[in-house]
Amino acid sequence: MTDTAIERGLSSATAAKRLRELGPPPENSSRSTSSIVAGNVFTLFNAIIGAFFVLDLGLGLYADSIFGLIAVINSYIGIRQELKAKRTLDELAVLVAPHAKVIRDGAVTSLLAEQIVPGDVVEVAPGDQLVADGEVLGTRGTSRC
Repeated sequence: MTDTAIERGLSSATAAKRLRELGPPPENSSRSTSSIVAGNVFTLFNAIIGAFFVLDLGLGLYADSIFGLIAVINSYIGIRQELKAKRTLDELAVLVAPHAKVIRDGAVTSLLAEQIVPGDVVEVAPGDQLVADGEVLGTRGTSRC
């Protein structure tokens, strides 16, 4: 890139077009709700309790099959706790989302890491978190890559 291209960076229109073409980055902050439910329902403990529950019902021992509620209660408690933890982790992920200073249209703009596209000129200063791979285009006391 030439010095002029480094100083100007991408235009907002070009960056928006590239972001549309690439789409948003995949979200992977925590497990999905269906994964949490499946992980708590399909366990060895529930399989054993479920098998004996079906056996007792088949033999007509309805009073003895009340223990099947243990599997249901155990799954409910596990699902509820994990969903609460997932909600908390998702809220924390928003608070600590990485930001970067990008040169767009000749001006330094602060963006979320997910808004950076290939070709962006990222201004990096001491202590900044690197949010993308890239090459160093030039240095002048602070690095721009």
